[in-house]
Amino acid sequence: MDTTYLFDNAISNKQLQIMKTAIPYIHPKQQKMFSLFIIIQEMKNTIKLFNNSNNEEIGICSIKTENKTTENMIKDIKKILDEKEKEKIDNILNIISILNIFNTTKDFDPVDSVMSMLSPEQHDLFEMYSTILNNSGQAN
Repeated sequence: MDTTYLFDNAISNKQLQIMKTAIPYIHPKQQKMFSLFIIIQEMKNTIKLFNNSNNEEIGICSIKTENKTTENMIKDIKKILDEKEKEKIDNILNIISILNIFNTTKDFDPVDSVMSMLSPEQHDLFEMYSTILNNSGQAN
């Protein structure tokens, strides 16, 4: 589902979109009046949208929960950005990804990882040898 203009589509209609498109072509004195009229209509529609008693039907809220991810939001935002802005966002996302990888591996203990792969007998044998080696190291 393309969510790029869900909110805008929920508060605007075809007539308002036509009026927005026409604004650059009308006399400058009338542009102000048309712009204010459009903004007021969209404000009324926004208030009506969020006062709706059944918020599950609101266009922007009808996105399935599993699709309401930060990643999907960023993907939709990128659709309206120019190439330089998209590149900056991609760089930030790469840095976040690297930091996430670092954070997940900083607590990584290779001994624990190996221990989890041992059978119970091997685990007991390892523990026994570790105890012997630790005791002999303390004796010196």
